[in-house]
Amino acid sequence: MKILSLEFSSDRRSVALIDDGKVLGSAFESGGRLTRAAGLVQTVIGQSGCSEGALDGIVIGLGPGSNAGIRAAIAFAQGWALARRIKVAGLGSIELIATGCWLRGLRGPIDVTIDAQRGDFYLGCFEVSGDGWTESDALRIVSSDEMVQRIKAGRIVVSPDAVVETLGGQRIFPAAGDVSFVTLDKIQWVESDTLEPVYLRETNFVKAPLPRTFT
Repeated sequence: MKILSLEFSSDRRSVALIDDGKVLGSAFESGGRLTRAAGLVQTVIGQSGCSEGALDGIVIGLGPGSNAGIRAAIAFAQGWALARRIKVAGLGSIELIATGCWLRGLRGPIDVTIDAQRGDFYLGCFEVSGDGWTESDALRIVSSDEMVQRIKAGRIVVSPDAVVETLGGQRIFPAAGDVSFVTLDKIQWVESDTLEPVYLRETNFVKAPLPRTFT
């Protein structure tokens, strides 16, 4: 199954084309506020040797993270789904970061955090082993003071945001290519107009999913 993956929730925006777990093409851009979604997509399609018509589905990272970036990915996916009548699905960007930790050999309890603005952070807790990861605590919002205390306590804290790196955490970005490690039975295909960014504040609440397991 040929899947186009878009991950625009962080400062490193990436696109990948995946076929049965193999990355056929990938590209990313960093910095700036303008996302060249169409340019990145054409780059990976050219790398893969596939045609646009050969795609079976689009998977995008739903955050949390950059609202503008996530909205751009959703708009792109909705446009392609309408024009080409292909499947769409969303994945939590924080889980893609957990997958990145696993790929880098990080093991044990790991805190994945993303800047939520207003002095707060999104926090997802994972237990990472050689077999994959398990979500040990559901995504929630915590204060910057709590994040500092978790780092001081010796916990492994990772984030795509530079601010966490300055506090002593490690910087790991969610990557579109890491969708290749997600088995098809973990992907839930939905109607494109139901895609929404993960955002836990009360003004636009999206319920966090129950703890999951990646193997």
